[in-house]
Amino acid sequence: MPLEHGRELTAYLEERFGPTLRSVLYYEYGDHEILYAREGIREQYSAGQIEDIVGYLSHESVGKEASERRYPHGDILCELEIYEHAVELNFIFGKGEGVAVGIDPHAFVGSRTFIDECLDILSLDDEIEDEIHERVDETDDRELD
Repeated sequence: MPLEHGRELTAYLEERFGPTLRSVLYYEYGDHEILYAREGIREQYSAGQIEDIVGYLSHESVGKEASERRYPHGDILCELEIYEHAVELNFIFGKGEGVAVGIDPHAFVGSRTFIDECLDILSLDDEIEDEIHERVDETDDRELD
């Protein structure tokens, strides 16, 4: 059933994010299925690198219970990592199993979001923020064509 949920999520994400969706990967200990990979993204990774990513994600999902005990906030619903060139979300179904989603950063953080404001306050790498805003402008221009 979780794989089917991953397929349903993929359909939603393709509609919601369109060309800014990078990838969707279902993983389970020792197995995985690439549910979506934007043209050019899949080619950036070797089979070994994908296996390493699947191993990392599976390992992280096993540590979910320990992470949940750290704070009295309830269950972890999704883990989020924001990189310079991608946003990665990890939806964990259970030990060793989940769906990882990659999205272009400008599609996720948009312009002038809470995260942008925090980066401003912390003065963290203004070049990265400028690049994200330039990509938003480029995407907006392409959508108008």
